[in-house]
Amino acid sequence: MTPDLPARFPARRLLKVVSLVVGGLVLGLLVAITVLSILREDTVHTAVGFVAAPILLIPGFFVFKMIADSFSVLEVDEKGVRVRKWIGGKTLAWEEVGSARYGEVLQMVHGATSRECFLELRSRQGKKLLRLKSSYEPAAYECLIERARARNIPVDLGRG
Repeated sequence: MTPDLPARFPARRLLKVVSLVVGGLVLGLLVAITVLSILREDTVHTAVGFVAAPILLIPGFFVFKMIADSFSVLEVDEKGVRVRKWIGGKTLAWEEVGSARYGEVLQMVHGATSRECFLELRSRQGKKLLRLKSSYEPAAYECLIERARARNIPVDLGRG
């Protein structure tokens, strides 16, 4: 059953927790390496520290983006689909969407089976407009599939 429109689906809570913990550890490590390389006592390699330290911050920007993306919200209404993020986002009108493809992949990790799902929206020309991986609860994907079908947009329910 599709929720009433407009529908809002925040990113999964586990995704937020994992990205905050892992991202916080990685950012902390990168900052510690940067600070230690700048503040060390050895004067021979101090110039190398001032060059290497900013380079080490580049991965920090990607980690920050991962954390920010985990707080995204998927919004579906009669006008289209929006993914709102801290920085940036994507807005698609239903008229732009030519097809939708939903897939699931079963993964075996350390004896435990997990299911990763994705939904891809493509234009009429076949260009990929939006790809959502297991960031949202299954209800979000069900809502998108039902809205696409209601607008006569072809939906492929293939497996992976």
